Amino acid sequence: MVRSFVRFIGFGGVAVAVVALAASLLPADPLSIDSLQKPEPAAQQQQQIPEIAEAVTLFRNRDVAGAYAKLQAAVKNRPELPPAELIMVQFFVSARQEDAVRGWLEKAVVAAPNDPEAYVLLGQEAMQNQRMAEATLLFDKAKTLLASFKGNDKRKADLAAATESQLARLAMGRQDWATAQTHLQDLLKLQPDSAAALQMLGRTLFEQKKPEEALEKLKAAKVADPKVLTPEAVLAQWYEQVTPPDRENATKYMIAALTAQPKDFRTRLNAADWAFKAGEFDQARAQIDIALTLDANSPEAKLLAGNIAIYQKDYPTAEKCFKQVLVESPSNFAASNNLALALCEQDDKAKQELALQYAKMNAQLYQKEVEPLSTLGRVFFRLGRMAEADQVFRQVAASGKSLSPDTAFYIADLYAATNRADDAKKLLENALKTTGPLFSLRKEAEALQKRLP
Repeated sequence: MVRSFVRFIGFGGVAVAVVALAASLLPADPLSIDSLQKPEPAAQQQQQIPEIAEAVTLFRNRDVAGAYAKLQAAVKNRPELPPAELIMVQFFVSARQEDAVRGWLEKAVVAAPNDPEAYVLLGQEAMQNQRMAEATLLFDKAKTLLASFKGNDKRKADLAAATESQLARLAMGRQDWATAQTHLQDLLKLQPDSAAALQMLGRTLFEQKKPEEALEKLKAAKVADPKVLTPEAVLAQWYEQVTPPDRENATKYMIAALTAQPKDFRTRLNAADWAFKAGEFDQARAQIDIALTLDANSPEAKLLAGNIAIYQKDYPTAEKCFKQVLVESPSNFAASNNLALALCEQDDKAKQELALQYAKMNAQLYQKEVEPLSTLGRVFFRLGRMAEADQVFRQVAASGKSLSPDTAFYIADLYAATNRADDAKKLLENALKTTGPLFSLRKEAEALQKRLP
């Protein structure tokens, strides 16, 4: 629970360590808006407010009452500051004391009922914990208060931007696209160069069947931030996500993206991922190969290249890709788990034994997860250790979690090899009912189903 408060306060960048409070506190800015991105001005402001520096020292010495008293004095003398209770919130966020954070936000509402910031922060916390109706009410209250708020101009503008942004997200979450559009347009009046807001506005327009207007906003986002994904590639993603996927338009816009930005790494990576998820593995391989020529060190690209190779049954290439990721990131679960699979599917006893080491390690580290257990069971099976494979798959079944198609095949393969054909048939039947291309062993499952008596 402590983590949730640190996350919501830090949404705009405020969570700071106690030892750094004197240097990083932004008393003139709202606690949740862009504070960490501007530490140097914050330090300059801090040096000019001795009461707050003293409050930091008292807080670090666990004199909460003394710290609060100093902050009250600072706020009394400087009306441009947020309420003392909100500065105390930031202190307790830094100390990761969730109960105190919540309590001080409640105190802020009582002590300064016309200040919108506590409502914004409480709304963010409600969103983080999926209490969407409560969040909407809190942000609506903040917006009402902001209409007549007389505080620091920058603080007011930042709080208004945060409020409009979150109200837009809430509206998008309930698919109220017209309301979301209104909030985003108001947000862009405050932050006209916000690439994120422009992209979100593009999405609302797309969902209202206005793709050309959506593309216009995506292009404006690219101008605002050249690092964002190529506009046509974003539109291709959205067409792929509709139900059912609009493959014709997705393809059209992905081609347009590659034509517009043929040497852009993110565009090539996105095209590879799109083709992979669409089941076009040869095209995915071609795109990821180009992406890797543009950024040979990208772990994300190497992971995707390895996954594509697994689906193409090119296990040596998959092995190479995952090993490269693990050199840079030894704790990367996706890489080590998929490496175990790539190794065990090769007819090489030494590689299968190495696969077992990786699989055992992951099963130990992630004891509550099904995926590492599934991999461990498959490795035991490939080594011919049927009893151990059966024991592991019993744990998978006992977890009560739904089985992925690949896991269902692994278990069916074991059952078929141990004279449990009827059980194998049931598993295969369910696995083969799954739609979509991402079932790496579909052909093997179909072949096994045909072989069973």
